[in-house]
Amino acid sequence: MEIIPAKDRCRAYKCRNITQKHDHFIESLPASQVASTRNHFLLSATEYILQRLDMPDHINFTNLYARGHGLLISAYLPSTKWWATLVALIAALLVFILLFVETEITELLLSRRDRGLIKGTGMHWDLMLMGICTLICSVFGLPWMCAAAVQSLAHCGSLTVMKKAAPGERAEVDHVIEQRITTIGVSILIGLITLAGSYLRLPLASLFGVFLYLGVMNLSGVQLIQRIILFFIPSKYFPTTSYTEAVPVWRIHLYTTIQIGCLLVVYTVKHFKQTALAFPFVLMLFILLRQFVLTKVFTETEMKAVR
Repeated sequence: MEIIPAKDRCRAYKCRNITQKHDHFIESLPASQVASTRNHFLLSATEYILQRLDMPDHINFTNLYARGHGLLISAYLPSTKWWATLVALIAALLVFILLFVETEITELLLSRRDRGLIKGTGMHWDLMLMGICTLICSVFGLPWMCAAAVQSLAHCGSLTVMKKAAPGERAEVDHVIEQRITTIGVSILIGLITLAGSYLRLPLASLFGVFLYLGVMNLSGVQLIQRIILFFIPSKYFPTTSYTEAVPVWRIHLYTTIQIGCLLVVYTVKHFKQTALAFPFVLMLFILLRQFVLTKVFTETEMKAVR
């Protein structure tokens, strides 16, 4: 969010101070005129400081001039640029790895054993659906779809029914209401929002607050976060889990430290534009690290316990 300079904020607040310092003059004016004048100043100050979502009032391409083509992308390629086909294949492989990993990670988080999902086989069609949608979007030059892990986990959490637990005990999942009505409704509402245009001017602060809430709430069920918390509490207060019972404490901390290091590597690669394209390669290296390096350090029982 852009930070407004202090001098501009002071200029906006002066609108309110003017009405407060000249109350003796304002009292001689009609009440309706006083109310309209004061509301005008206050609304101007609020609009000046509060940033809102800027949405267009029509549907069009984001940057039509930079796009360079119409609705369909031309498949024509000059014979002198045959090398572009090889470059495109490499880029397509990177995109495939990225979409595949993101989709599979979301599915793994959704299909955890403690959720008790019954209709889990339906998620196996996600990869085929992602492939079809990616093909269609590529033909029309539209943005590719993503798995939207945060929104998907929040949606699954809202449909989760918890068992009744005694005070002080941790509530367990009873069942998840597995249906498609809410997802269809969300998609329809998103489509209607695009038609709202300039009438929908939501404050950016409220939108960022919603995203922050969704992110923090979904961190509660991540095992990595739970194991990071174990760094700061004595071992006698550890919760009863599969990894605290089957894995020694120092080895739990060792595995968590390795994961934190991998997380920092991923963030560093994604943070800089020069290395952002190598993100799929980093994910592939993590797979090799998990299969061939960590298995030499940890036993099979420990690897299954810490996931």
